[in-house]
Amino acid sequence: MKTVLLVVGDCPSTAYLQGRVRALVEVMHAKLHIYRALYDPMEEMDKYVGFDNFALIKEMLLKEERKRIEALVHSTVKISVNHSMSRTAGGMEKGIHCVVEWYKRAPDGILAYAKHINADLIVVERTKHSKLKALVHTPDDWNLLRHAECPILMLSPFEHSVRAVVAAVNILNVSELHSKLTARVLENAAALAEAFGVSLNVVSVLPISRVGIPTASRVAVGDHLLVSLEGKALNNLEQILTELGINADEHQVVEGVVEEELASKAEEAGLLVIGGVAREGLSGKLLGNTSERVLYQVQSDVLVVN
Repeated sequence: MKTVLLVVGDCPSTAYLQGRVRALVEVMHAKLHIYRALYDPMEEMDKYVGFDNFALIKEMLLKEERKRIEALVHSTVKISVNHSMSRTAGGMEKGIHCVVEWYKRAPDGILAYAKHINADLIVVERTKHSKLKALVHTPDDWNLLRHAECPILMLSPFEHSVRAVVAAVNILNVSELHSKLTARVLENAAALAEAFGVSLNVVSVLPISRVGIPTASRVAVGDHLLVSLEGKALNNLEQILTELGINADEHQVVEGVVEEELASKAEEAGLLVIGGVAREGLSGKLLGNTSERVLYQVQSDVLVVN
């Protein structure tokens, strides 16, 4: 990852977020761009009322926001990869490019700028949406996840340490699309584990459970089926790790509800890497894929790879 795009807002935790990203960028020897999409509803009023000086007001708002972002860059909290903190006193600002643009729909501005700089990674702060809002209105987070051409790292606003990187893959789906996605998930997870200096754990969850199998048939059919599937999945997982040349500290196949299993492992580790397939049209607005269900459950940092 050579170019990282950090998207900032006006949240109080933005300084902490920026400190974490700058520590990561420093370790990865990458170039950091900080982006802010700004918009004020006053523009809508201008269409109907017609302010004489709206262009001047707009420029003033942009100028004030640029000053705020620049001040944030100079006074941010520096957080090392192992999460020790100290105030910066200059020096880290060199090479950081800050941009503030006027965009009514923030995702459009973010995606356009990410494409312009050929970003390898987009970093945003995690936000919690109600299921109803995510299901119907498709918030900015989901728009980015569905349309970004590069991975998106969603950082938790709560202070915590990354103890390990967990890469979650669907190892039984051997279609060309999912095989390529699995490879990207594992490669990105390995890169982050190296950057953070922590272990890499790879897990594949079989979305089945013995609970759904009748008791009388459980031993005769259920256990045999599960053992067979687990064996095949584990073999596939070990094979792809070998092909990619990735040395995971731990790899395993478990069974259960995908989002619950991954949420548990993510909370223990601090950082989860998952794959997501972009969805379009009505299905993209109304049907959440596995990645979105996982994001509802997980409170830690999450890297989503499309």
